Amino acid sequence: MSSHKILAFLLSVYAMLAGICLLVPQDGLKIGSVNLIFPTLSEVKEIFVPKAKEPAGPTPEELLEQRMQAVRQAEQDRFQTYFTTSPARI
Repeated sequence: MSSHKILAFLLSVYAMLAGICLLVPQDGLKIGSVNLIFPTLSEVKEIFVPKAKEPAGPTPEELLEQRMQAVRQAEQDRFQTYFTTSPARI
């Protein structure tokens, strides 16, 4: 079996499933005591196409900026402490 036939078969199956998704109502088909429910195209898309997740914490650039601010503040504090309490100050 050639790859073209396999591809055509897979595409036809996907097309048939997409058609069923479009034809079946949201509340499903009631056949006797059985209710057949089929997912919508948007539900199927959510399964196969994951949503982009927001990063849980700060970005690397934000972390770097925070660390630089902490270093600047520590240097400023050391500078202020030296000039207010050091006996070697002028």
